[in-house]
Amino acid sequence: MLAIFAMAVFCVGFFYVRELTDVNSETKKAENYTQAVLAGALAIFEGDLSENAMIADYWKPKGHTTKSLLGVLGLSFPCTYDDYMNRWAEKFVDPEDRELYLDRVNRNILMNAYNNSESEIFFDYKAVTSDGREIFVRQSIFMAEDRRSGNVVAHANLREITEQKEKDIAFQ
Repeated sequence: MLAIFAMAVFCVGFFYVRELTDVNSETKKAENYTQAVLAGALAIFEGDLSENAMIADYWKPKGHTTKSLLGVLGLSFPCTYDDYMNRWAEKFVDPEDRELYLDRVNRNILMNAYNNSESEIFFDYKAVTSDGREIFVRQSIFMAEDRRSGNVVAHANLREITEQKEKDIAFQ
């Protein structure tokens, strides 16, 4: 009887440790993926379009650690996707491009695009950095259905393209 009890404790312990290992492995994979995506990005974010909720945002200034922009935007989790996009536009998007930006990241427009089999949106805009420099940004939004919830989630990647834009302008 003691042997059966010991075996049961071993099995429970083994599966518990294995489950923790699997969770830690998945967490590490997610962290590695985030770092890889951020490698060439100004910022990335995820928003649940179906629920109007921000899931995550990451920003990694050169030479610094990854952090969230929520505090810079005057927000905290939980916050809505709409509030985040509006604050982002107010804080970082050049006034000339703000209307275009808000139209492109509009949750209803993105949901409509996704429902019409358009899962990728790309657009460029002029932004103003926190130190006042004007830069050009290419924002890519990839939309997919979350396997667990069935909600439509937007994954955005923002890259600086100032050098490329300046070359294009000079070429014209």
